[in-house]
Amino acid sequence: MTADDALTPEIVDEEEEFNPVVEGRRITPRQVEVFKLWAKSVPYLEIEEKLGLHFGYVKKAVYGAHWFETLWDRTYGASQLEYFRDVISGDKSLAKNVKAIGAGERKDDKSAMAAVKLHEIRTQLGPRPMLNKRGNINIQNIIGSSVTINQVQLKTMTQEELLEMNESGVIPSRMTEGNG
Repeated sequence: MTADDALTPEIVDEEEEFNPVVEGRRITPRQVEVFKLWAKSVPYLEIEEKLGLHFGYVKKAVYGAHWFETLWDRTYGASQLEYFRDVISGDKSLAKNVKAIGAGERKDDKSAMAAVKLHEIRTQLGPRPMLNKRGNINIQNIIGSSVTINQVQLKTMTQEELLEMNESGVIPSRMTEGNG
C-alpha cells in the first residue's frame, strides 16, 4: 500500500456509524481515531505504531488530507470563529487604550506594552487582517540571526538567482528589503 492509498478513505457501510462524507467517501472510524489521538497531542509516531499505520501517515494527514481538514473544521472551526467574534467585540475598548497610549496618557502604566502587543495581534486576526504577515517566510540560520523573505518577491526570482542562492547560500538583497 502506498502513502496515497493509505490516505484514501475506505468506504464504510452507512449503517455502521455516522461519519462525515468527504469527496464522496465516508470518513472511516480509523481516520476518526487518528484525529482523536492527534487532538490529545499524542506524538505522530506513537499514533502510527498504535494503529499499525506506515511512517509519515499522520503528518501527511495533518498537512493535506481533506478528511482531516473536515474533522478539524467540524471540531474546532466553530469555536475559532466564536473566539474571533469575542475578540473583535472588544475592538472599541482596545482602540481607546491604544489611542491613550499614543497620546502619552498611560506612560507609567505597566500594562501599556501588553495593550500594544494585543493591538498588534488583533490587527493580524481574521480572513482580511489589517497587518498581513502571512506573505512572508522567516528563515533563521545556524548563527541565530534571522531574515524575513517576501514570498511575492520569491516568485519573481530568475533561474540564475535561484541557482546562485542554492550554490552560495546568499539571498538576493531585494528578497529581504525592509528587514533593517
